[in-house]
Amino acid sequence: MNVESRIQNNGRMDLIKVTEAEADVYDGSGWKLARFSDGLLTGFFDPLDMPYQEDLQAAADAAKDAATVYIANAEREGAETWLVMCSCYELCMPRRVSLKSPDVGAWAAMATRFADALEI
Repeated sequence: MNVESRIQNNGRMDLIKVTEAEADVYDGSGWKLARFSDGLLTGFFDPLDMPYQEDLQAAADAAKDAATVYIANAEREGAETWLVMCSCYELCMPRRVSLKSPDVGAWAAMATRFADALEI
C-alpha cells in the first residue's frame, strides 16, 4: 500500500482517513507531519510539542530544524512524511515533504503552518 492510494477527495478537499488499526497513533488536531511506513500511519511530529520559546522566530526555526531531522530519520528508515491538518481522525490536505525530492512549495507550506500554530 502507498500513501497516494489512500488519498480521497470528499468534494471539498483531499484527505486520508485514519484506519481503526492506526487510531492509537492519532493524537489530536492541528498541523503536523504524519509519518507513514509502507502506507500505514506510524507517527507524528507536532510543532506544539517543542519546548516553549518567547521569541516566535526562534520557535519557528527550532520547529523547522526538528522537523527536518524527523523527515531525514523517516527517509533513512524508508518511511514517508506528509504535512497534514489532523481533524476528527482525518488527515486533511496531505502534502508530501521530502529531502530526497524537495518541493519548495511543500517546505514553505510546512514552515508557514508551523509558525502559525506556534503563534497561538
